[in-house]
Amino acid sequence: QEENQQELSQKVQKDDQENQEEMAQNQEENQQELSQKVQKDDQEQGSGASYPANDEEQTQNDSQGSHAKPSDHQAVSHDKDEECDDENFRLYENYFYGRAVPVDKREAAKYCKLSADSGNAKAMLAYGDLLYNGDGTSTNKKEALKYFQQSAEQGNTSAMHKLGQMLSRGDTVKVNKKEAAKYYKRAADMGDIESMIDYGLMLYNGDGIDVDKEEASHYYRNAADQGYIEAMVNYGQMRLRGDGVEMDKEEAAKYYKMAADSGYIEAMFHYA
Repeated sequence: QEENQQELSQKVQKDDQENQEEMAQNQEENQQELSQKVQKDDQEQGSGASYPANDEEQTQNDSQGSHAKPSDHQAVSHDKDEECDDENFRLYENYFYGRAVPVDKREAAKYCKLSADSGNAKAMLAYGDLLYNGDGTSTNKKEALKYFQQSAEQGNTSAMHKLGQMLSRGDTVKVNKKEAAKYYKRAADMGDIESMIDYGLMLYNGDGIDVDKEEASHYYRNAADQGYIEAMVNYGQMRLRGDGVEMDKEEAAKYYKMAADSGYIEAMFHYA
């Protein structure tokens, strides 16, 4: 009887082991099949990974001509023309945006974290946003802050901008305008347009740092030349009034027209 029990126990253990191996193999095959399907779809569309543009609202100026401000903290944004070879990051996008599979935010968060923890700076930014917004996972702004910091340390300018916002507003951390300005400046100098206008606003208003309107005008102009409408208006306003810079009405008209042609109502009024 004892020998029969041992034999039965060994058989059960063997069956369990075979079942686990079969499940692992099926999971691996499913992931490979999904990856191949997505790659095929990408090839048919003539593009690699697709990144949606951030659909942020642009804040209008008030009637007294105060400087326009960029919009608030939004969900994660990716650059359309960038590709990422990280398989976990691809799976995150597939589940998050419903590419080739049904939308599953929890599954998306799982793969995004795997990618972030493996060192992918874009995934760190994305997972930070998921944590910040409670999207597919529980809201945890302190943990989000850590991922933003890690991404910024690897040179991700969008992460730097988010850190600047959080430090400037006292969001999850104590207000620290000087530190916020450092992040904005670093990102702006690396080409982040929103950071250019945020840093320009801090310089113009002396918000936690010394007032330097001439320096602010440089950042406004850089952002304006890259298509940021509020920056066109701010720079045009400074040139029109000689506010911290040499008055130049022709230059002001040029930038007001750029903003007006982009549909900015107040700029239409000034240009007319």
